Amino acid sequence: MTSSIQAPRRATTLIFSLHQQSFRPLSQRHQILRASTFRSYSTQPPSENVDEKTKELPPKEPSQPDEDGINGPISTLPPPLNLPEKGNRSTPGHLFQIGRAYGKFYWTGVKATWANHKRAKALKTRIIATNRACGLPNMPRPLLAHLEFYYENDGKGKLTRTDFQLLMREQYDFRKLPPFALMVALFGEWLPLIVPFVPSAVPRTCRIPKQIEDMRKGVEERRKKSFREGLSTPKPAESSDDAMPTSAAGGKKALPRLYVSMRTAQHIVKMGKPQMMHVSRALGIGGRLFDSLGVSHPLFPVKLMRHLGYLHIDDELLLKDWVLSHLTLSEEETRIACEDRGIDVVGRGQSEMKEDLGKWLEGRKRDTGDYAEILKMLFTR
Repeated sequence: MTSSIQAPRRATTLIFSLHQQSFRPLSQRHQILRASTFRSYSTQPPSENVDEKTKELPPKEPSQPDEDGINGPISTLPPPLNLPEKGNRSTPGHLFQIGRAYGKFYWTGVKATWANHKRAKALKTRIIATNRACGLPNMPRPLLAHLEFYYENDGKGKLTRTDFQLLMREQYDFRKLPPFALMVALFGEWLPLIVPFVPSAVPRTCRIPKQIEDMRKGVEERRKKSFREGLSTPKPAESSDDAMPTSAAGGKKALPRLYVSMRTAQHIVKMGKPQMMHVSRALGIGGRLFDSLGVSHPLFPVKLMRHLGYLHIDDELLLKDWVLSHLTLSEEETRIACEDRGIDVVGRGQSEMKEDLGKWLEGRKRDTGDYAEILKMLFTR
């Protein structure tokens, strides 16, 4: 008898709650739906006017839908940094709250890097298995070699730029994760005082907006200084039938992009120190310390080969449908794409950056495979 009475009461309560939900304002129901369906990341701080019920929800960049096949995954970008206002707090209490906000930011970034690693690991396993089925020998080789072989043989219509960026960014971030996670555990809220001295040790998912801006300004200052030296555009490397080194695996026919990238990198190294330093500063791959000292990075040929190979595949993925890519690329993803290609981004609007990115891609389309157009864009402005 008791259970039969309780059942109508529960039903009445449920109906009443649903009736209340149906009369919520449309904007409030939309915010609740967003909070329950997805979680997004952005490098920009949130707006100050945030509803109390949704203040914990990271803002979503409107121009970047999830998993659109062109933008990199949102989880590869830093989470929002929510710094509290002082209000009526004392100065020590306010500083403590700021320290907690930084600690939360860094731990969120570390967890995002770990989540990206698990997702990328499953994707890499599938790609490697497909490559072996297509005849790629079972031997150690760089991730970029696996990606090019997959793209060339079985994945040209399957590999999206979103997946490609996930794999490349995860590889970069995961190498930095163990030492940085230890730094977070040891220093916690004091970490922002240490990070400026070791900016390159921080995964991309853990970089605060000011750090990102300072790093970009530093790269662009060194790039502008290098262009003022007025080096002439070098001739492209001559064609050769030499096989690629074992570490790159596969040779000219299996990995044509990496082969040309390796040949171009060797060609630039043979030109001499001025050309090497210019390319290093133009693409920002040499590092702040080596560029400032005027010394090339010990692994510059390898870093340049991999970067040129990465750009080759990324350019082709953007050129699959440049009209769609132009419309879909978010502002932050446009900045990252321009950075990778040695294009200035500080203080520039999205349309201006996309125009320069389009010029780079037009040069890629004109290139006949000898990197003549790419070298021209790297040595002239």
